[in-house]
Amino acid sequence: MFYDDITIGKLQEAINELHTRQNYQKNMSLCYDFSAAIINISMKEIEQHAERVMRFIDKGGDDHKLALVSNESLACALLNYYRLLTSKSSVDVEVFSTCRQANIWLASKY
Repeated sequence: MFYDDITIGKLQEAINELHTRQNYQKNMSLCYDFSAAIINISMKEIEQHAERVMRFIDKGGDDHKLALVSNESLACALLNYYRLLTSKSSVDVEVFSTCRQANIWLASKY
């Protein structure tokens, strides 16, 4: 779960930390909850982040789901933009308004 003001730097730090955790596994489906956060990331930064993720997709795996959660309309628009930018990859990205919805989707088969 992300809190407070989220910049591209804080997001990248969190992703890097996740990939170094002992229990992290390649192709692990994930849920990023932005419900308690203010996303302070520009459209250009979202585009650059999506491009970076696409270049290094093998690091996280190419066969997993990523649920993005927010119940705030502007944040959902930004998250849906990210989903659109990554739609050409094999990673399945969806945006939800609640963690419950996200977890149901994550638990479902492809």
